[in-house]
Amino acid sequence: MIIPQVPAAGGLHYIWPGLQPSSDNFVFQDVGGDALGSGAWTFAEWTVDSQDNYNKTDDVAVYPGDSIDILFSLDVNSGEWLDQWTTTPGSDGTAAGEQFTAASFMAPESQLAAFGPLTQALFIIELQEGATWNFGPLTFSDITIQAQTTGTDWCSSPTQEDQFTFSMLTPVSTVDGNTATCTISSLVFIAPS
Repeated sequence: MIIPQVPAAGGLHYIWPGLQPSSDNFVFQDVGGDALGSGAWTFAEWTVDSQDNYNKTDDVAVYPGDSIDILFSLDVNSGEWLDQWTTTPGSDGTAAGEQFTAASFMAPESQLAAFGPLTQALFIIELQEGATWNFGPLTFSDITIQAQTTGTDWCSSPTQEDQFTFSMLTPVSTVDGNTATCTISSLVFIAPS
């Protein structure tokens, strides 16, 4: 994920990839946002359930042009999800003295069991409290999603909840045994409709 331009003031802006079960009652996400004040982005790992119970790591300052590499991975034996991420500063971050950052967070099986398997991969712009999409394009690149299935329709025909302009290079799917892999080189949310 490439951090876009800083949003103009007004409301709360969040950008994130994440995973959730088909019940939509839980989300495991890595979130860029401006909740700590307008004029700056921060980044943190979140788990949120349908009762608004959440766990959140400390916020890290990020800057337009920063690249955040994110890996959500499941330990099939333990049922635990690991979220690992690294930030690589862009020119704004480098000028601000930002350093390369790496972190990880474990979501235990005991926290996730009540909600079911995480079967949906999400790429989101979330606007709250009257916020508008006023920060330009949001880019996700080098996306790889693996699922314990032999079906690939989910890769070739992703769903879109809201209307907006986006570009996506054609997804490529492969199946090896009982694991399907979907690779998308680039997904860019360009502008609201």
